[in-house]
Amino acid sequence: MAASCSVNLPDYRRAQLEFAAMGKKEPEALCVDVVVTIALRLLPENLESPLGKSGELEVLFDQNEEFLHKLNRVWRRRRRQGVFSLIGDVRDADMRKAPGLQAADFAAWHWNRHLRDGCSVAEMRAVFSAPGYRKYFDYEALRQKYYSSV
Repeated sequence: MAASCSVNLPDYRRAQLEFAAMGKKEPEALCVDVVVTIALRLLPENLESPLGKSGELEVLFDQNEEFLHKLNRVWRRRRRQGVFSLIGDVRDADMRKAPGLQAADFAAWHWNRHLRDGCSVAEMRAVFSAPGYRKYFDYEALRQKYYSSV
């Protein structure tokens, strides 16, 4: 399963000014939330477990990836609580030794190219990573997630 998440940064900055519910949620944190949630849903079901899942995620980030600290700082504080207990490790890895990182980079690069250029060739990622999930946070998606009429 491939999961890609992209944030339109000009739309993000506009939405952040308009929707107080966004708080200080950074674009990287939006994407980490989406991708980790998908991965957690893919864990095997175990109806006898308090969370209904069994197993653990191992979340790897490419070396020097800024996204690492978005999850790691929270996981270290709360690793025994709730869904965080389903994450066994959060760390960086060398993409030359972790082929999954190469596949993730490939999928993300093609999805971002498709968003940026509208390039149909970029949709080749679907051939290599089906099934897949993509989330794009433009202004409308951010409004739907964070707008509060209160």
